[in-house]
Amino acid sequence: IRLMWRQNGQGELYAYIPKDRQSESLCQQMNVICNAEYGYSFGRGSFSWKTKAWNTITQTIRLNTVGKRDGMVALELDGRTVYEMNSLLYRDFNFTAAGIGEPSFLRVLRLGLF
Repeated sequence: IRLMWRQNGQGELYAYIPKDRQSESLCQQMNVICNAEYGYSFGRGSFSWKTKAWNTITQTIRLNTVGKRDGMVALELDGRTVYEMNSLLYRDFNFTAAGIGEPSFLRVLRLGLF
């Protein structure tokens, strides 16, 4: 999942997740745009990035239990939760990668948009 911005500072989370393994109702949820070719847009326009100022971002991702749709993503902007999506399937198998050995992890970024 990556963070993006659109015209007039509209923010969104863009998800590259297995399309054929998500709930059929995912694309009918508010603030979800499904693109069969590219991926999923979550929360487009539900928050805006500040310009000419720092934006403090906390993105939390909880990987799903293998084979279950219980993963989640949440985004905080300047200490306020601006978007959360649950019931996601990120993976169908266990894996480990350098620096990510737990089922959930947290990153805090400071992003200046000028």
